[in-house]
Amino acid sequence: MIKIAFCGHSDFSKSGQNERMLTLIEGLVGGEDVEFYNGYRGNFDCFAAECVKEYKSKHANAKSVFFTPYLSENYNGNVAKRSLFDEIVYPGLEGVPLKFAIVKRNEVMIESCDVLICYIKRTFGGAYKAYEYARKRNKRIVFFN
Repeated sequence: MIKIAFCGHSDFSKSGQNERMLTLIEGLVGGEDVEFYNGYRGNFDCFAAECVKEYKSKHANAKSVFFTPYLSENYNGNVAKRSLFDEIVYPGLEGVPLKFAIVKRNEVMIESCDVLICYIKRTFGGAYKAYEYARKRNKRIVFFN
């Protein structure tokens, strides 16, 4: 099984990008069983989740997992998330201050994946920090730029 996570800047513009992402995913998965990990925060994450849903409609061997940084039902319970993901995972961040929860969640998600698909256009922000974390851990990184 291959495990693919996503990270990218929130200012991503998804217009006309779906086929390109689906082609990238097809190439990475190559018919294997696959789990997709997503934080669903910002335009790139939402775009990736929509592409995964489309991929799953044609491939029974795929699972979509939302990694949540919070236990809040308000944060985790909206309809969009429920319809896009098969599972919601909370990586046990009780001791982490709320302002660092997303960063720590990203680190757990990256530790759990085999491949990270990144949309990175600048050298600051949460997506860049996630990319740097993955790079330092020698994760396979594929850029979607």
